[in-house]
Amino acid sequence: MRHWGFWQRIFLTLTVLLGAGGAFAAEPRGAADVPWVGRYEGSEIITFDQVAFDEAAFLTRKPKSPERDAADFTRVEGKRTRLTYQAPKGRSALEVYRNYKQKLLAGGFTSVFACQAEACGVNTNYLIRLAYGPELLGPFGFAAGFSRAARYGVFRKTINGVDQIAAVYVAEYANGDYGPRLALMTYEAAGLETGKIVVPSAAEINQSLSASGRIALYGIYFDTGNAVLKPESKPGLDQVLVLMKANAQLSLIVAGHTDSTGDYQANLRLSEQRAGAVVAALVKAGIPSSRLTAFGAGQAAPVASNDNDAGRAKNRRVELVKR
Repeated sequence: MRHWGFWQRIFLTLTVLLGAGGAFAAEPRGAADVPWVGRYEGSEIITFDQVAFDEAAFLTRKPKSPERDAADFTRVEGKRTRLTYQAPKGRSALEVYRNYKQKLLAGGFTSVFACQAEACGVNTNYLIRLAYGPELLGPFGFAAGFSRAARYGVFRKTINGVDQIAAVYVAEYANGDYGPRLALMTYEAAGLETGKIVVPSAAEINQSLSASGRIALYGIYFDTGNAVLKPESKPGLDQVLVLMKANAQLSLIVAGHTDSTGDYQANLRLSEQRAGAVVAALVKAGIPSSRLTAFGAGQAAPVASNDNDAGRAKNRRVELVKR
């Protein structure tokens, strides 16, 4: 056990150094501060992730357990940025956190939620996972050693109905050998760029069915928790109709898929109802029902991780399977 403890300390030291920037690692390519937040003087960016439009979930109340409870979060959609900073040695988590708090409050933000150490309800690793996602854990984000004197706060500003939100988390390294590490996630109101979905043509659908026996259609739309086809689904359905009318021998399984959010049985029913709605639309347009089978897979066949928003979006889909 003493032997393992030695190597564990060596590993933690290496991960801290590798993730601390400076002489050991350059800042990620394309990384930049959020202009309306800024960075603590002398800090270096370790990780950087930014998307023009996504769902951002901010932990805005004390969690009762390490499990992700939707009621603990405020959800918004817009521009989302997530960074990890290494602050300089000789500074405390309190000092770094207070500087961010002062900057944001002076800029017109109000405090939505704040907690420190054990008062946050869960230990620091769980809090990081809940507040920022599991992607932020690890040697190049929040290495296990950064767990002392943790502080977390969410700040929000609304001007003319337009929101900006910043979540700040700071913790110190367990033995004090390194400066505090900070996680920052921000949200800015931004409109969704529409018209980006390229609907596969009948020929492209046929090519995929011939090559792999299936194709995922992401141009079939439903409201959350609903199985009524939205009008925006028509271009995608029209291409399926073109293919099936041109090939009278083609029979298909229409499979509905969901992400893992919510109850398993409810997702199973919803996926089958959505598949049935697609089948009903094709039958109404003239395709014999004998050539179509509706099937609900629920959350049982993901094509990406359900641990992040991008993966969950890929898992919510309708597939055509050659029968």
